[in-house]
Amino acid sequence: MKFIENNIRPGALNEALAAVYIGVSPSTIAEWRKEGIGPRYREVVRLGKSKPRYLYPIKLLDEWLEQAAVKTI
Repeated sequence: MKFIENNIRPGALNEALAAVYIGVSPSTIAEWRKEGIGPRYREVVRLGKSKPRYLYPIKLLDEWLEQAAVKTI
């Protein structure tokens, strides 16, 4: 994952980057969000904007991936 300015690693990813992080398309993660079946996220309402921004904390993405892992015998 690329580092942002000043080498600070983000604690949360926007929807498009979260999709890449877990290996699905942005449209898939958006659909999962709407259906309530994907990773947990934070909804951020920006001043002067009517649409919220969806942020996915990396910690929650990692937890979701771990829970979704298929166990083999």
